[in-house]
Amino acid sequence: IASFARTTLELLAVGAPAALIADAQRAGLDEVAHAELCFAVASRYAGRSLAPGALPALAPRAADRVRLARDTFVEGCVGETISAMCAVRAAEAAPAGVAAVWRTLAADETKHAELAWRTVAWLARDDAAIASALHAVAAELRAAEPADVAAGAPLPGRLSAMAIAAVRRAAWRDVIAPALALVA
Repeated sequence: IASFARTTLELLAVGAPAALIADAQRAGLDEVAHAELCFAVASRYAGRSLAPGALPALAPRAADRVRLARDTFVEGCVGETISAMCAVRAAEAAPAGVAAVWRTLAADETKHAELAWRTVAWLARDDAAIASALHAVAAELRAAEPADVAAGAPLPGRLSAMAIAAVRRAAWRDVIAPALALVA
């Protein structure tokens, strides 16, 4: 929620198109709904009402198109893409009530990833420095991916570490690397 609020301000600071700004605002509202859904599920499992606590404020950042492109790539293009794909997989194995939540999250995270890719494409258009920065951060992220993941039993309604690792590999191979080649 806070991340999309900060992103909206950063998009305003770099003169982003109104459609990107409006979509960032909508994505923040999606995240409010996600928190409500997830706390409802957690409350059912816990047998008591659970709610979020206070979060530390995100510090404002200076208007910097390269930094914004890198952050959007990491948090949105990579993070939201992987989250969407994990949510799809989790929905396949989850109990009915939890599966519906995962499907909602998957649909919204897919929209958020698409927003991130549109934002990065807008920032990177005709900008070699941004394209270079995106390829560099992609290489850093790929190098940091774990080679091996220990097996373990997942919690009900959640993916195992091995399943998440498999989704991450598929996301990089099938979505992130090809999309990065198109936008940068």
